[in-house]
Amino acid sequence: MENLFKKSFFACLLAVFLCLGVTNFAKDVSADSLSVRDFIRLLINTGAVAPDKVPTSATTSSNDTAYLTTPITSGMKISLDPASPTASVVLVDKKAVTDAVVLLKGQIVVEGSSDILLTELPITLTGSSSSTKVSAITPRLNLTIAGKHYSELIGDALFTSTTTFNNLGLKLEAGQSYSFTVSADINNVDGVIFKEGDSLTASVATLAGVRGEPQLFYTCSISANITNARALITTDARVTYNADLTISAFGADLYVSNATTTNYQVSTTSAVVMGQHRLESKDKDLRDANDGQYFFIADGDSRDFMFTVVLNTSSTTPENFNLRLSNIGWGLTPDLILPYGGDLQDSAVSISMANN
Repeated sequence: MENLFKKSFFACLLAVFLCLGVTNFAKDVSADSLSVRDFIRLLINTGAVAPDKVPTSATTSSNDTAYLTTPITSGMKISLDPASPTASVVLVDKKAVTDAVVLLKGQIVVEGSSDILLTELPITLTGSSSSTKVSAITPRLNLTIAGKHYSELIGDALFTSTTTFNNLGLKLEAGQSYSFTVSADINNVDGVIFKEGDSLTASVATLAGVRGEPQLFYTCSISANITNARALITTDARVTYNADLTISAFGADLYVSNATTTNYQVSTTSAVVMGQHRLESKDKDLRDANDGQYFFIADGDSRDFMFTVVLNTSSTTPENFNLRLSNIGWGLTPDLILPYGGDLQDSAVSISMANN
Protein backbone atom coordinates (compact mmCIF):
# COMPACT_ATOMS: atom_id res chain seq x y z
CA MET A 1 0.00 0.00 0.00
CA GLU A 2 2.81 2.38 0.92
CA ASN A 3 4.61 1.60 -2.36
CA LEU A 4 1.45 2.38 -4.34
CA PHE A 5 1.11 5.69 -2.51
CA LYS A 6 4.71 6.61 -3.25
CA LYS A 7 4.32 5.82 -6.94
CA SER A 8 1.17 7.94 -7.13
CA PHE A 9 2.91 10.76 -5.28
CA PHE A 10 5.87 10.53 -7.66
CA ALA A 11 3.52 10.86 -10.64
CA CYS A 12 2.06 14.02 -9.11
CA LEU A 13 5.56 15.36 -8.56
CA LEU A 14 6.45 14.86 -12.22
CA ALA A 15 3.33 16.79 -13.16
CA VAL A 16 4.49 19.64 -10.90
CA PHE A 17 7.90 19.70 -12.61
CA LEU A 18 6.22 19.89 -16.01
CA CYS A 19 4.10 22.84 -14.86
CA LEU A 20 7.22 24.59 -13.54
CA GLY A 21 8.99 24.25 -16.86
CA VAL A 22 11.78 21.84 -15.95
CA THR A 23 11.70 18.23 -17.15
CA ASN A 24 14.41 15.86 -15.96
CA PHE A 25 14.67 12.72 -18.04
CA ALA A 26 16.50 10.87 -15.25
CA LYS A 27 16.11 7.11 -15.31
CA ASP A 28 18.13 6.49 -12.16
CA VAL A 29 15.63 7.93 -9.67
CA SER A 30 12.42 6.02 -9.03
CA ALA A 31 9.56 6.22 -6.56
CA ASP A 32 11.05 3.29 -4.66
CA SER A 33 14.30 5.21 -4.03
CA LEU A 34 12.68 8.28 -2.43
CA SER A 35 10.69 8.54 0.77
CA VAL A 36 7.50 10.59 1.11
CA ARG A 37 9.59 12.99 3.20
CA ASP A 38 11.99 13.47 0.28
CA PHE A 39 9.08 14.03 -2.09
CA ILE A 40 7.80 16.83 0.16
CA ARG A 41 11.30 18.31 0.19
CA LEU A 42 11.32 18.30 -3.60
CA LEU A 43 7.93 20.01 -3.71
CA ILE A 44 9.08 22.73 -1.30
CA ASN A 45 12.25 23.36 -3.30
CA THR A 46 10.31 23.73 -6.55
CA GLY A 47 7.91 26.16 -4.90
CA ALA A 48 4.91 23.89 -5.31
CA VAL A 49 4.34 23.68 -1.55
CA ALA A 50 5.05 26.43 1.00
CA PRO A 51 7.04 25.24 4.06
CA ASP A 52 4.29 26.35 6.44
CA LYS A 53 1.75 24.21 4.55
CA VAL A 54 3.57 20.92 5.17
CA PRO A 55 1.28 18.57 7.20
CA THR A 56 2.51 18.05 10.75
CA SER A 57 2.38 14.30 10.13
CA ALA A 58 5.20 14.71 7.60
CA THR A 59 7.65 15.97 10.20
CA THR A 60 8.69 14.30 13.42
CA SER A 61 11.08 16.92 14.81
CA SER A 62 12.40 20.41 14.26
CA ASN A 63 15.35 18.89 12.41
CA ASP A 64 12.94 17.49 9.83
CA THR A 65 11.61 20.98 9.11
CA ALA A 66 15.14 22.27 8.49
CA TYR A 67 15.88 19.32 6.25
CA LEU A 68 12.72 19.77 4.19
CA THR A 69 13.56 23.39 3.41
CA THR A 70 17.21 22.75 2.48
CA PRO A 71 17.81 23.54 -1.22
CA ILE A 72 18.35 20.55 -3.50
CA THR A 73 21.47 20.76 -5.64
CA SER A 74 21.00 17.76 -7.89
CA GLY A 75 19.71 18.21 -11.43
CA MET A 76 20.01 21.83 -12.56
CA LYS A 77 21.91 24.50 -10.62
CA ILE A 78 21.54 28.19 -11.53
CA SER A 79 24.06 30.71 -10.21
CA LEU A 80 25.23 34.26 -10.81
CA ASP A 81 28.07 34.54 -13.31
CA PRO A 82 31.17 36.34 -11.91
CA ALA A 83 31.07 38.44 -15.11
CA SER A 84 27.62 39.80 -14.25
CA PRO A 85 27.76 43.62 -14.20
CA THR A 86 28.36 45.30 -10.86
CA ALA A 87 26.29 48.28 -9.74
CA SER A 88 27.08 51.04 -12.20
CA VAL A 89 25.83 53.94 -14.26
CA VAL A 90 24.62 53.12 -17.76
CA LEU A 91 24.55 55.88 -20.35
CA VAL A 92 21.25 55.91 -22.24
CA ASP A 93 19.93 57.97 -25.13
CA LYS A 94 17.91 61.12 -24.57
CA LYS A 95 15.69 60.65 -27.61
CA ALA A 96 15.66 56.98 -28.61
CA VAL A 97 15.60 53.46 -27.17
CA THR A 98 18.97 52.08 -26.04
CA ASP A 99 19.07 48.45 -27.15
CA ALA A 100 20.16 45.41 -25.13
CA VAL A 101 21.56 46.89 -21.91
CA VAL A 102 22.95 43.95 -19.91
CA LEU A 103 21.35 43.58 -16.47
CA LEU A 104 22.43 40.12 -15.37
CA LYS A 105 24.66 37.23 -16.40
CA GLY A 106 24.15 33.74 -15.02
CA GLN A 107 25.21 30.13 -15.40
CA ILE A 108 23.26 26.89 -15.52
CA VAL A 109 25.08 23.70 -14.62
CA VAL A 110 23.43 20.36 -15.37
CA GLU A 111 24.56 17.98 -12.65
CA GLY A 112 24.31 14.22 -12.71
CA SER A 113 24.02 11.95 -15.74
CA SER A 114 20.69 13.04 -17.21
CA ASP A 115 19.85 15.73 -19.75
CA ILE A 116 17.34 18.43 -18.83
CA LEU A 117 14.72 20.10 -21.01
CA LEU A 118 14.42 23.77 -20.05
CA THR A 119 11.08 25.10 -21.27
CA GLU A 120 10.87 28.39 -19.38
CA LEU A 121 12.84 30.85 -17.24
CA PRO A 122 11.14 33.58 -15.15
CA ILE A 123 13.02 36.88 -14.71
CA THR A 124 12.02 39.57 -12.21
CA LEU A 125 12.83 43.25 -12.69
CA THR A 126 12.79 45.55 -9.67
CA GLY A 127 12.84 49.33 -9.87
CA SER A 128 14.75 51.74 -7.66
CA SER A 129 11.71 52.79 -5.60
CA SER A 130 8.05 51.99 -5.09
CA SER A 131 7.17 54.80 -7.48
CA THR A 132 9.38 53.49 -10.28
CA LYS A 133 7.34 52.12 -13.17
CA VAL A 134 9.30 49.22 -14.64
CA SER A 135 7.37 49.30 -17.91
CA ALA A 136 8.24 53.00 -18.30
CA ILE A 137 11.95 52.14 -18.21
CA THR A 138 11.89 49.14 -20.53
CA PRO A 139 9.40 47.84 -23.08
CA ARG A 140 11.21 44.57 -23.73
CA LEU A 141 13.33 41.97 -21.93
CA ASN A 142 15.85 39.80 -23.78
CA LEU A 143 17.43 36.43 -22.97
CA THR A 144 20.45 34.89 -24.68
CA ILE A 145 21.30 31.28 -23.83
CA ALA A 146 23.00 28.41 -25.66
CA GLY A 147 23.48 30.59 -28.73
CA LYS A 148 19.78 31.41 -29.02
CA HIS A 149 17.99 34.71 -28.46
CA TYR A 150 14.52 35.30 -27.00
CA SER A 151 12.47 38.44 -26.33
CA GLU A 152 9.37 39.15 -24.27
CA LEU A 153 7.33 42.32 -23.87
CA ILE A 154 7.13 43.85 -20.38
CA GLY A 155 3.69 44.05 -18.79
CA ASP A 156 2.35 47.29 -17.33
CA ALA A 157 3.68 47.16 -13.77
CA LEU A 158 4.99 49.37 -10.97
CA PHE A 159 8.22 48.73 -9.01
CA THR A 160 8.48 45.01 -9.78
CA SER A 161 7.58 42.88 -12.78
CA THR A 162 8.15 39.20 -13.57
CA THR A 163 8.47 38.16 -17.20
CA THR A 164 8.60 34.46 -18.11
CA PHE A 165 10.42 33.24 -21.20
CA ASN A 166 8.07 30.30 -21.70
CA ASN A 167 8.89 28.96 -25.16
CA LEU A 168 12.51 27.91 -24.75
CA GLY A 169 12.48 24.18 -25.47
CA LEU A 170 16.21 23.92 -24.78
CA LYS A 171 17.83 20.54 -24.21
CA LEU A 172 20.68 21.03 -21.76
CA GLU A 173 23.17 18.17 -21.71
CA ALA A 174 24.27 16.41 -18.53
CA GLY A 175 27.61 17.57 -17.15
CA GLN A 176 27.62 20.78 -19.20
CA SER A 177 27.44 24.41 -18.11
CA TYR A 178 25.58 27.12 -20.00
CA SER A 179 25.95 30.88 -19.72
CA PHE A 180 22.96 33.14 -20.14
CA THR A 181 22.53 36.90 -20.39
CA VAL A 182 19.50 38.98 -19.45
CA SER A 183 19.30 42.39 -21.12
CA ALA A 184 16.67 45.06 -21.58
CA ASP A 185 15.88 47.68 -24.19
CA ILE A 186 15.85 50.98 -22.28
CA ASN A 187 13.45 53.80 -23.17
CA ASN A 188 14.61 57.38 -23.52
CA VAL A 189 14.59 59.37 -20.26
CA ASP A 190 11.55 61.65 -20.30
CA GLY A 191 12.11 63.23 -16.88
CA VAL A 192 8.55 62.43 -15.76
CA ILE A 193 7.86 58.70 -15.40
CA PHE A 194 11.41 57.71 -16.33
CA LYS A 195 13.84 60.03 -14.59
CA GLU A 196 17.61 60.43 -14.43
CA GLY A 197 18.96 57.93 -11.92
CA ASP A 198 16.11 55.43 -12.09
CA SER A 199 17.43 51.89 -11.98
CA LEU A 200 16.57 48.26 -12.68
CA THR A 201 17.77 45.13 -10.89
CA ALA A 202 17.26 41.76 -12.57
CA SER A 203 16.97 38.40 -10.81
CA VAL A 204 15.91 34.86 -11.60
CA ALA A 205 12.50 34.58 -9.95
CA THR A 206 12.36 32.49 -6.73
CA LEU A 207 16.18 32.13 -6.59
CA ALA A 208 17.52 34.55 -4.00
CA GLY A 209 21.16 33.96 -4.89
CA VAL A 210 20.76 34.75 -8.59
CA ARG A 211 20.26 38.49 -8.41
CA GLY A 212 22.12 41.13 -10.36
CA GLU A 213 23.14 44.54 -9.09
CA PRO A 214 21.30 47.83 -9.80
CA GLN A 215 21.98 49.49 -13.14
CA LEU A 216 21.41 53.25 -12.91
CA PHE A 217 20.33 55.04 -16.06
CA TYR A 218 21.63 58.50 -16.92
CA THR A 219 21.96 60.54 -20.06
CA CYS A 220 25.32 61.85 -18.83
CA SER A 221 28.42 60.37 -17.21
CA ILE A 222 32.18 60.61 -16.86
CA SER A 223 34.92 58.64 -18.53
CA ALA A 224 38.33 58.03 -16.98
CA ASN A 225 41.63 57.26 -18.66
CA ILE A 226 44.42 56.10 -16.35
CA THR A 227 47.80 56.86 -17.85
CA ASN A 228 50.18 55.88 -15.08
CA ALA A 229 49.63 53.79 -11.95
CA ARG A 230 52.58 53.06 -9.67
CA ALA A 231 53.49 52.17 -6.10
CA LEU A 232 56.60 52.50 -4.01
CA ILE A 233 57.64 51.40 -0.54
CA THR A 234 59.11 54.12 1.64
CA THR A 235 60.45 54.18 5.18
CA ASP A 236 58.41 52.86 8.12
CA ALA A 237 56.88 50.13 5.93
CA ARG A 238 54.62 52.54 4.09
CA VAL A 239 53.32 51.90 0.59
CA THR A 240 52.43 54.97 -1.45
CA TYR A 241 50.11 54.43 -4.42
CA ASN A 242 49.64 57.02 -7.19
CA ALA A 243 47.53 57.02 -10.33
CA ASP A 244 47.32 59.74 -12.99
CA LEU A 245 43.83 60.15 -14.42
CA THR A 246 42.23 62.14 -17.20
CA ILE A 247 38.52 62.48 -16.46
CA SER A 248 36.04 63.72 -19.07
CA ALA A 249 32.40 64.74 -18.76
CA PHE A 250 29.80 64.15 -21.43
CA GLY A 251 26.09 64.80 -21.56
CA ALA A 252 26.17 67.55 -18.91
CA ASP A 253 28.39 69.67 -16.67
CA LEU A 254 29.53 67.35 -13.87
CA TYR A 255 31.42 67.25 -10.59
CA VAL A 256 34.05 64.70 -9.52
CA SER A 257 34.25 63.94 -5.81
CA ASN A 258 37.28 64.00 -3.55
CA ALA A 259 35.13 62.60 -0.72
CA THR A 260 35.35 59.10 0.73
CA THR A 261 33.13 57.71 -2.02
CA THR A 262 36.27 57.54 -4.12
CA ASN A 263 37.30 54.00 -3.21
CA TYR A 264 40.62 52.29 -3.15
CA GLN A 265 41.14 48.54 -2.90
CA VAL A 266 44.18 46.67 -1.65
CA SER A 267 44.80 42.93 -1.45
CA THR A 268 47.54 41.76 0.87
CA THR A 269 48.45 38.97 3.27
CA SER A 270 48.43 41.19 6.36
CA ALA A 271 46.40 44.02 7.76
CA VAL A 272 47.05 47.54 6.54
CA VAL A 273 45.94 50.90 7.82
CA MET A 274 44.51 53.19 5.17
CA GLY A 275 46.06 56.62 5.12
CA GLN A 276 44.26 59.75 3.93
CA HIS A 277 43.62 59.60 0.21
CA ARG A 278 43.43 62.65 -2.01
CA LEU A 279 42.43 63.48 -5.54
CA GLU A 280 44.36 66.49 -6.79
CA SER A 281 43.64 68.50 -9.89
CA LYS A 282 46.62 69.50 -12.02
CA ASP A 283 44.84 72.70 -12.97
CA LYS A 284 42.45 75.09 -11.22
CA ASP A 285 38.82 75.95 -11.97
CA LEU A 286 36.89 78.66 -10.16
CA ARG A 287 33.80 76.48 -10.31
CA ASP A 288 35.33 73.83 -8.05
CA ALA A 289 33.28 73.47 -4.86
CA ASN A 290 33.93 73.15 -1.12
CA ASP A 291 37.63 73.97 -1.22
CA GLY A 292 38.52 71.31 -3.72
CA GLN A 293 36.31 68.55 -2.34
CA TYR A 294 34.41 68.56 -5.65
CA PHE A 295 36.01 69.33 -9.00
CA PHE A 296 33.95 70.83 -11.83
CA ILE A 297 34.22 69.45 -15.39
CA ALA A 298 32.26 71.16 -18.17
CA ASP A 299 30.33 69.06 -20.66
CA GLY A 300 32.75 67.85 -23.33
CA ASP A 301 35.85 68.92 -21.39
CA SER A 302 38.56 66.91 -19.64
CA ARG A 303 40.72 67.54 -16.56
CA ASP A 304 43.88 65.86 -15.33
CA PHE A 305 44.10 64.51 -11.78
CA MET A 306 46.42 62.53 -9.56
CA PHE A 307 45.07 60.11 -6.98
CA THR A 308 47.25 59.30 -3.95
CA VAL A 309 46.87 57.06 -0.91
CA VAL A 310 49.36 55.84 1.69
CA LEU A 311 49.11 52.39 3.27
CA ASN A 312 50.68 51.80 6.67
CA THR A 313 51.57 48.10 6.63
CA SER A 314 51.82 45.95 9.74
CA SER A 315 55.45 44.96 9.26
CA THR A 316 58.39 44.96 6.87
CA THR A 317 58.22 41.20 6.28
CA PRO A 318 58.17 40.19 2.60
CA GLU A 319 54.67 40.23 1.14
CA ASN A 320 52.86 41.19 -2.03
CA PHE A 321 50.41 44.05 -2.45
CA ASN A 322 47.83 44.22 -5.23
CA LEU A 323 46.40 47.71 -5.49
CA ARG A 324 43.79 49.36 -7.69
CA LEU A 325 41.38 52.24 -7.86
CA SER A 326 37.86 50.79 -7.73
CA ASN A 327 35.54 53.79 -8.09
CA ILE A 328 35.35 57.49 -8.86
CA GLY A 329 32.52 59.44 -7.27
CA TRP A 330 30.77 61.92 -9.58
CA GLY A 331 27.48 63.77 -9.86
CA LEU A 332 25.37 66.42 -11.55
CA THR A 333 25.77 68.52 -8.39
CA PRO A 334 28.40 68.41 -5.61
CA ASP A 335 25.98 66.71 -3.21
CA LEU A 336 24.96 63.93 -5.66
CA ILE A 337 27.63 61.23 -5.66
CA LEU A 338 27.25 58.39 -8.14
CA PRO A 339 29.41 55.32 -8.85
CA TYR A 340 31.56 55.23 -11.95
CA GLY A 341 30.45 52.48 -14.30
CA GLY A 342 33.58 52.33 -16.43
CA ASP A 343 36.60 50.05 -16.46
CA LEU A 344 39.42 50.92 -14.05
CA GLN A 345 41.58 47.84 -14.62
CA ASP A 346 44.46 50.00 -15.83
CA SER A 347 44.81 51.29 -12.26
CA ALA A 348 45.98 47.87 -11.01
CA VAL A 349 49.54 47.59 -9.80
CA SER A 350 51.46 45.02 -7.72
CA ILE A 351 54.44 45.55 -5.47
CA SER A 352 56.41 43.23 -3.17
CA MET A 353 58.24 44.01 0.03
CA ALA A 354 60.85 41.44 -0.99
CA ASN A 355 61.92 43.59 -3.93
CA ASN A 356 62.59 46.72 -1.91
